[in-house]
Amino acid sequence: MDSTKTARVVRALEVFELSHRPISSFHVNVSPPPYNFCVTELTLNRPTLYQRIEARVDSMLDNGLIDEVRQISKMDLDPRYPALKSIGYQEPLAYLNNQIGWQQMIDLIKRNSRRYAKRQLTWFRRYDSYRRVSVDNSLEDIIEKITNV
Repeated sequence: MDSTKTARVVRALEVFELSHRPISSFHVNVSPPPYNFCVTELTLNRPTLYQRIEARVDSMLDNGLIDEVRQISKMDLDPRYPALKSIGYQEPLAYLNNQIGWQQMIDLIKRNSRRYAKRQLTWFRRYDSYRRVSVDNSLEDIIEKITNV
């Protein structure tokens, strides 16, 4: 069983243990929200998005990411925890364990972050009902597009 399915099964068991009801019972007869809403996806041109991702990774490294990961690794946590397998932790852990070099770690964090951003964009595209607003526009244009439902 993969980790996603395992996590769902564990969560379902936790809900049952605490409530004595199957998790599916919480999804029955859900009343609609008392307001109208429109999901808005803020978009950014890809070169700018990737530039911001790379700058954020550099900033995280400058602001102590390695020290943070080093402290976490001293806690002797189970390496199968999803948080320890996330982007920005798995690469520094590999670096601290001498599995990869410094520059390779940086390149991997940036590459994996770009790939994750691309997967998010692909995931959102399947929803026709989402309003897409480019943040490349002026703030006034963005506010106008968001508020005109």
